[in-house]
Amino acid sequence: TYSIYAPEEMVKGLSFSESYAFFDAWVVESLRSLGVDAWYAPLNDIASSGGKIGGAAQARRGGAVLHHTTMAYQMNVPLMLSVLRIGKEKLSDKGITSADKRVGPLRQQTELPREEIIYCLEHSEIVFCNASALRKFSGQSEIDAGARVLLELGAEVVVVTMGARGAAAFRTGEEGFASSFPVAVVDTTGAGDCFHGAFLAGWLSGWSLQKCLIFSNAAAALSVQKIGARGSLPSQADVRAFLAAQADGNFDIFNIEA
Repeated sequence: TYSIYAPEEMVKGLSFSESYAFFDAWVVESLRSLGVDAWYAPLNDIASSGGKIGGAAQARRGGAVLHHTTMAYQMNVPLMLSVLRIGKEKLSDKGITSADKRVGPLRQQTELPREEIIYCLEHSEIVFCNASALRKFSGQSEIDAGARVLLELGAEVVVVTMGARGAAAFRTGEEGFASSFPVAVVDTTGAGDCFHGAFLAGWLSGWSLQKCLIFSNAAAALSVQKIGARGSLPSQADVRAFLAAQADGNFDIFNIEA
């Protein structure tokens, strides 16, 4: 998973379809250099002869563009299909009849060793993962211990999402935790992207880990109350109003010291 936060001027004159391809072109070229038969498939997929490798989401507002891409390295496709509801309309626009024919995790297409993944971690500033993935990769049962493993490998910040329990973030000399907000969930599509984007927005603003987590949890809580990925993304004003309402108008995240 990676995110690109850039001035909107960078995609001036480009349609969403064109800007998706623009921001992911470097990944497609990198995959090809590794022997993966990859290409970009409109609107927002990184595809290959083995199936879909990943997908992107993008938002433009406030003079900036946030581009977020998630790619699958390995997955249990039968298990995924047993828990994921995929509508016929989602398949029809891809020209296929079965979702198991659509996905193609990188692990099925390359024999890159685990060391290559570690190399990527060593060159990553912020690593996002859920608690299950952290335990599996680090070999540690406790979140803080697992985060320390990734920090020792070179990551500057490790952010761990824990579903309804909230999220935690770690870096050398600082830790943060924020509980999730209880809301009526309508659609979780794009909630993870929203969380990541909101966290990065706070991080680039120089906020503390704690402040970033509160902000991103609130943004994600707002996003799941609407249908769809792009239309459900809240503005900063939306998040601010939501947080104020949580404490009868007496809580303002922007008054928290960075």
